[in-house]
Parts: sequence; C-alpha cells; structure tokens
Amino acid sequence: MATTRSLTSGEWTEEPDYKQQTKEAVEGAGTFKLIGQDKYILMYDVYMKGSYQFTETTDLKSFKVIDSEVKMNFHPRHGTIVPITRHELLRITDEWGKPTELGALPNNPVLPGFHADPGILYSHQTQKYYIYSTTDGQPGWGGWYFTVFSSTDLKTWQDEGVMLDLKSEQVPWADGNAWAPCIEEKKVDGKYKYFFYYSGNPKNGGGKQIGVATSDSPAGPFIDLGRPVVTASPVGGGQQIDVDVFTDPVSGKSYLYWGNGYMAGAELNDAIPPPMITSRAVALGAGFSGRTAASTTTTRCAMLTWRPPWDTNMY
Repeated sequence: MATTRSLTSGEWTEEPDYKQQTKEAVEGAGTFKLIGQDKYILMYDVYMKGSYQFTETTDLKSFKVIDSEVKMNFHPRHGTIVPITRHELLRITDEWGKPTELGALPNNPVLPGFHADPGILYSHQTQKYYIYSTTDGQPGWGGWYFTVFSSTDLKTWQDEGVMLDLKSEQVPWADGNAWAPCIEEKKVDGKYKYFFYYSGNPKNGGGKQIGVATSDSPAGPFIDLGRPVVTASPVGGGQQIDVDVFTDPVSGKSYLYWGNGYMAGAELNDAIPPPMITSRAVALGAGFSGRTAASTTTTRCAMLTWRPPWDTNMY
C-alpha cells in the first residue's frame, strides 16, 4: 500500500509490509468502504485457487480475514465493488432483472445517508411531495445544513440539493446545529409561498433558537429572515427546538409550536416578510384544546391536524 497527499504530485509513501492475509499469490486488489460504517474491505484474487479473499479494516493498515461472512455465487476475475443508491439499484434491476438470491428489494430507507426529524410537505404548486430533514451523521448532532428531496409517489425520492446552509451567508445569525424543521405552503396574493421554520445555533450563544426562511418554490432557493423569530423559552428553561407550524382551516390563523422539556405555542401574523409571532408565547399543558397536548417532559412537539366541526379537538 502507498499513500499520498496529492493524487497528481507523483510523491507516494510505500508501506513496508504486504496487506494480503495469505501466503498464496494474489492480484487484482480492490478496496471499498462499507455503507454507513467506518470499516473498509480489501478484496483480492487468489488466482491460483480461483477464488477471492475478503479482509476487513478500520485503519487501512491492519486487516483481518472475513471470508466466512461473504457469499458469492460467481467467480469474477480482477473485479471490485462500488456502492450504489437504492434508486440506482432499482434502475439496474428494472433494466437487467433481479437475481433470485437478492430477494425482495427493501422499501426503506427511502433517503440515502443519515437523516432525522423529517418534515413532509405536499405542494399544490408542483403536485409533488417534499421531505426536509435534519442532516445527521455529524459529531454531536452538529449538522449545519438542510437538504430537500422530492417525490411523486412517496416511494422514490429525488435529491434536490441543499436548500439552507447555516454556515453560509444564507443564514447570518446562526452557525450550525440545523435541527428538526417544518414547512408550510401558503397562497399570498394569488401566488404560492413557502415558509420554512427550523432551529439553529446562534452565533452569539445562548442555546438553540428558531428561524424562518421563505421561497417561491418548495425546492428553493430559500431566503432567511436574517434573525431568529423565537429566542427565549416561556418557561425560563430549555432550548427553542422541534418546531411545527399549523394553520387552522376554519379561522385561517397560523400557529407555531416548539419545545424542549416543555411545549409552547404562539399565533403568527400574516406579514410579509414571513409570518411573525403576534401573540405572547405560552407554555401548553394538560387540557390544551380539550386534550392533553403536552407535559413538562415533552421532547418533541405534537403534530397538529384539523378535525371536522363535530369534533372540536385538535392534537
């Protein structure tokens, strides 16, 4: 094995030992990373025996044989492995068929990579569904951007790219911890408008706060208000995270809900730039709207949905 700091420098440092875990002659080595793991596989052709050997490593220096964990019903020569997305797998099997040994293709996960706290929207403008999520997989839940995925059938999702980056000039008041978003589609002066609420870590410290960004398209580009809309807890403790937005179809009024060890709610006005809190934020406890909506140990806000006039409860 040899390493370099630049692929075009011509300067490589060669390791003094061999990495294969056999005394047999080998060739055609290939290396790949396991999906979702900090492990790598080194495979090579033990050509005098007509078989492959598979080894595993976490540091790309020390390897152990894992042949008993690998099954192959064919005998390639000088091959390697490349990871593919579920969407790519479906395209390949649709074109060339699916091996019987592969079994039923899983429906989950529907998104590649690590994601959490998904918010979903159906856009009447585009007649598509959209998922907005916390980008996970960073140390300390430190993801700093949001991506958006679109779908027409809720099964196959297209990556529409990063729609809000908290470490860029796009969000001047925050620098990371892009968490738990929600979004709402509204018609303003006959045109569709999208309001994206999210939590971020303020540059001036003090715990997570809630911001809002707007767009004329569910896929962006989004423009941040330039400052947070929720900065303090109505109960004197807990961060401002896990936001959700709800518009009452009867009154047309919009409300924002959030919490961290508590649940709070406030009415939004109809101003453009985006709807701002127009009433004092209050902590919501047992008995809210006729049902128990939250307690002092709430860690995720409730999703509010409208029910028919004969059922006056919202939850």
